[in-house]
Amino acid sequence: MKDWLSRIEQDCELDILFACEAGSRAWGLENPFSDFDIRFIYRYHGLKKYLTLNKAKQVMEFQSPFDTSGYDLFKAFELVSKSNPSIYEWVYSPIIYKEAEEFSQKLKKIIESTYSPFSLFKHYGSLCKRNISESSKGSFSLKKQKQLLQSLRAELIRVGIANAKSVASPFTLIEIAKIEDPDLYAAYQTIAEAKRNNKLLSEFEAVSITQLLQFSFKETEEYNDIPRIKSSSETLDQWLWEIFGI
Repeated sequence: MKDWLSRIEQDCELDILFACEAGSRAWGLENPFSDFDIRFIYRYHGLKKYLTLNKAKQVMEFQSPFDTSGYDLFKAFELVSKSNPSIYEWVYSPIIYKEAEEFSQKLKKIIESTYSPFSLFKHYGSLCKRNISESSKGSFSLKKQKQLLQSLRAELIRVGIANAKSVASPFTLIEIAKIEDPDLYAAYQTIAEAKRNNKLLSEFEAVSITQLLQFSFKETEEYNDIPRIKSSSETLDQWLWEIFGI
């Protein structure tokens, strides 16, 4: 993995500031068939790449040997300023492949103080609702089981936000939800175990979990006191200038 990331740095003339696992392995759901899903944040060497009319790539993607994609530092920080859920999940990944100068720790502090709990709450609500709809169409399959799993995880994070009224690690929020809704958490554990073993739940189990999930979603939707925080780019600007030494 380190050799792969070093090759990207050398070939693309950049420094990777942070790289993590963002797929099933990050959530402890991998099975023998699981891919590696690497996500990273990078900066180009020097300022000339940025001070030019021919803008350098802000997003990079590679399919081999690992599913890999990354954001340029400016792109990543712009997304952070908008309470982006992808960056949020990346930075709390328990599997970090590369990191420069405690990058993730600094970013976590910014996320926890500037992200809007309401924005994340709405995002995971949309994710949950969409995957419930998709997983309920037609006969149950491994693909639909994965969608149902994603719905459950999204709803658990929503329950955590609704009760914490703040932004924290998604794993912390799921632990909060475990206390608030043990039945939903148990359903998540059931389908997670099936995912790890590459086994398909029965139609009856899938329907029962879906009904439980739909009931929880309806209840969580009634929360109307989720804090709305107006994003600010000042702290991110200061950090950018520090990184580039200006």
